[in-house]
Amino acid sequence: MEIDKDVKTTPVSVDQIVEVEKGYLVDAILSAAAGGASTVTIYDGHNTSGKVLVILSCVASTKDHLNPREPIPFENGLYVDVGSNVASLLVQSKRAE
Repeated sequence: MEIDKDVKTTPVSVDQIVEVEKGYLVDAILSAAAGGASTVTIYDGHNTSGKVLVILSCVASTKDHLNPREPIPFENGLYVDVGSNVASLLVQSKRAE
């Protein structure tokens, strides 16, 4: 398996912009804390007014893994809205060429 060196892995713990330009959402892995269920919403844009690309959610002490067959394109950047009880979140993205 070839590793794509253009893919950026971003650990996310608070609401934030992950990409500012057009690109692709390659993967995301959410891990919930023991305190309860967690939800993360990933948007096409620079804030929560953008188009929802994906919602990840899992119950306490479990994981949700996006792992799409093909990278998910976004046009206006990539914004992550982190809910409560998130132990860890990794987002993989790639800028468009």
